[in-house]
Amino acid sequence: MTGSGRRFSWWMLPALAAALALGWLLAVLSFRFGADRWIAETEHSHVFGMVLPALILSMAALFVVGVNVQQRQMARLKDATRIVEGSSTVLFRLKAVSGMPMTYVSENIGRYGRPAADFIKSPNLYRSLIHPEDGPAFDAAMANLLNVRSEPGNIAFRMAAADGSYVWFENRYLPVRDRRGRVVEVEGVLLDITEGKRAAGEIARLARTDDLTGLANRPVFFERVEQALLAARRGGPKFAILYIDLDHFKDVNDTRGHHVGDMLLKSVAERLRGSLRATDLVARLGGDEFAILQAGVTEPSDSGHLADKLAKLTAQPLQLEGGDVRCTLSIGIALYASGIESADMLIQQADVALYRAKERGRNQYCFHTQELDAEVRNRVSLSGDLRRALARNEFELHYQPLVELGTGRIVGLEALIRWNHPTRGRLLPAAFLPVAQATGLAGQLGQWTIGEACRQMSLWRDEKIAPPEIAVNLSAAELKMVQDVERLVSESAKRWAIESNWLAFEITEAALMETTERDVAAVARLQSQGIRIAIDDFGTGYSSVDHLAGLRAGRLKIDGRFVAGAPTHNRDSIIVRSAIGLARELGMEVVAEGVETAEQCDFLIAVGCEYGQGFLFSRPVDASEAGRLLRQGVIGSYRRQPDLLTA
Repeated sequence: MTGSGRRFSWWMLPALAAALALGWLLAVLSFRFGADRWIAETEHSHVFGMVLPALILSMAALFVVGVNVQQRQMARLKDATRIVEGSSTVLFRLKAVSGMPMTYVSENIGRYGRPAADFIKSPNLYRSLIHPEDGPAFDAAMANLLNVRSEPGNIAFRMAAADGSYVWFENRYLPVRDRRGRVVEVEGVLLDITEGKRAAGEIARLARTDDLTGLANRPVFFERVEQALLAARRGGPKFAILYIDLDHFKDVNDTRGHHVGDMLLKSVAERLRGSLRATDLVARLGGDEFAILQAGVTEPSDSGHLADKLAKLTAQPLQLEGGDVRCTLSIGIALYASGIESADMLIQQADVALYRAKERGRNQYCFHTQELDAEVRNRVSLSGDLRRALARNEFELHYQPLVELGTGRIVGLEALIRWNHPTRGRLLPAAFLPVAQATGLAGQLGQWTIGEACRQMSLWRDEKIAPPEIAVNLSAAELKMVQDVERLVSESAKRWAIESNWLAFEITEAALMETTERDVAAVARLQSQGIRIAIDDFGTGYSSVDHLAGLRAGRLKIDGRFVAGAPTHNRDSIIVRSAIGLARELGMEVVAEGVETAEQCDFLIAVGCEYGQGFLFSRPVDASEAGRLLRQGVIGSYRRQPDLLTA
């Protein structure tokens, strides 16, 4: 031992043992015969004189050893106490009687604002500091310790610190028994687990919230809808789902950058959250899609009023990165009804209503109706069939000729996808493309269409009847991923050994309105390969001349609704003439869609439209019939009416 204690060497042990033995022998002889007589008779007084000091020395040594041992134990105890006091582990002892009063607690309890002396002075103070929610479980655990067969255990609870905050402790305890097995005390340790609890809570929070906006995420929303559904079935309050999409959000990302897009999402999230009651829930489902669970809906107008409120609130301009950003919403609303089978079904109804709102021009809301219910069920059924159809090769292309109006000569074909459904028969695109777009399969269908068109073109080339071009429709979703289309065209052309300029892409005017500068640049790369771009369904949207000029399309296709009334209705006639004049100014060819009568054909020729497409020439036909038409080369001939030439 070091410090204030004396040093003890182990070589002293034999001497001490001998001294003790001799001292014991002298004591026996002294009592047996009398020490003085034995000394006198044996004349060994000199021996006793030697032994007595040794005996005294041995006793002194024993005292020194005892002091050293005691000092060493005390030093170890002080070291242990110092370690405990410097840690977050609190030692305690409770008396095993009613109320379990505290008889000891280590000094480091003071780090939580109350000195140990306070707990000893008020033995039940600790119990009053335990969180009310945790108190019953703590009392039950302590009461169980008084049982004869009780064993060590642990329990977690919160205890109030002096500043009013709560600290999480894990209490590990064990019963102390007397010789008769009765529990007389409880000893244990308190481990501060506050940080661990806080970390676990944060992990749980992150698992249930959207990282960007802090709103509830998709799993939480579906969970809450299921709960609301169960409650409503048992007679609880009715509710509604509002499915929300930010109009033209991708344009913000593309033109202002993703960081501004993120700022917009967070700002919209805050506005939505601030517009709701405590009983409602708003969640971000992903991308620019949000959803609201509106509780306590008594009639549809409740949801209509909320949709109006949200639309007006989010339409107010936002100051982001030094410039105004305006945002409008498309909202689909589905109301709870007794026939709803699951949360999925109700949310799909809201999604279909949202799609209808976007079809009608965006920046509005639309309710799901019984009329739309069949569309939901059809969509659910078709979505599963669509995935299998791609693997089973159930799709085929039909082709509709594009003809020169004055001669009937075929100058191209438009490829139109058809689905040979195993139970529903042949389905047109209108029956399944919306489902494909909603389920993310539109891109795969587009890839298949491009590949199949290239394959068929190679077959017709080998037969020496290939048309000048085949036009393929490009959806709005594909237009946003035109880089992938560019790669696919290159790969398909190489695979089937055809020229890429044998392909043309048709983009609807509605899709054109959603193009950004980045999209236009990507389309320009397609045009650099010789691929022609056509604007389809012209007149149905609100595209500007800037959009048309910026895309530098080579062809403009006038929507058939205007062509149908052009010969007899002045308004349609003006629109057709204006479209032809605009196309000429921009250096574009003009194609009239939906030509069904000779009268329409004559009118179009008279006003300077060169090309047409419609049932007058041919319906969309399969590859075999299209091949027959290509061999023929010309479809009919028409005499121009003299009175129309001067019209």
